[in-house]
Amino acid sequence: MLFWTIVFFTMNLIFLFNNPFKKENIKVGEFNIKKAKGETTNEKYKIETKSVLQVILVIFLFFFEIIYLIYAINIDPYKYPTIVLLLYFIISTVLINKNQQRQPDLSIEENITKYRKELYKPKTFISALTNFIYCCYFGYMFYVLVF
Repeated sequence: MLFWTIVFFTMNLIFLFNNPFKKENIKVGEFNIKKAKGETTNEKYKIETKSVLQVILVIFLFFFEIIYLIYAINIDPYKYPTIVLLLYFIISTVLINKNQQRQPDLSIEENITKYRKELYKPKTFISALTNFIYCCYFGYMFYVLVF
């Protein structure tokens, strides 16, 4: 439990200051634009492999975080912080998947502009706040587990 606390704390601390997947997401987005325009590139295999590895890592960490939060309910002396975070985690995941849009038609220049704007947008206040709350929670769990 302590190991995963450190892993999740570190991961959320890294995401608080920058997104390590941002460059790869931009490469994939630009590749999708080139593919829609009919331009072929030699980097297709490399980009798809990195994207698949990224998705596998995210899914792996997603399931371990849910399992962690369920087990943390038994360890947390107050229980409420863990229950609230677990509910927030599940609700935000459902809302993100529900609000996620399909890939726009990238053959239209207007859609390409909107797509690029979405790709290059900076970190939002809400995502930074969420990462900060997760860092506080995992710091709290570290304290509970060690002391």
